[in-house]
Amino acid sequence: MLFSRRLPAILFCVFGALALGGKVGAASTYIIMDGTIIDVANTVNGMQAFAVLVAGATGPCSMPTPGKQGAWIIFPENKAQSPATHRMAQQLAMLALATGKKVRIANYQDASCFGASFISISNGPSSTD
Repeated sequence: MLFSRRLPAILFCVFGALALGGKVGAASTYIIMDGTIIDVANTVNGMQAFAVLVAGATGPCSMPTPGKQGAWIIFPENKAQSPATHRMAQQLAMLALATGKKVRIANYQDASCFGASFISISNGPSSTD
């Protein structure tokens, strides 16, 4: 029920990302490609951040966390362009979890797995175009 009430906002985020072409700036690094989100956490050690556990991915952050089926990627709020874009990223992550769609995740500053700020979802293999 909660998901169905939030669907219009989630779809707005999805279509907004598609309108931007899913492109990431030249200074960014894709840290996850073609991954599947298998878990979403609303905070990380009390930080203003959310985290996703991604399985079946490629990229610099695709190595599984010890004892887990995938790799944890952290989205700190202070790395996002705004609180609104951070919320959109979290909504896209939850949509990807609910649908099983593939994701791309990028970090605008470096290749750290703990500073992600971009996520896109797709039906098929990801493209970095």
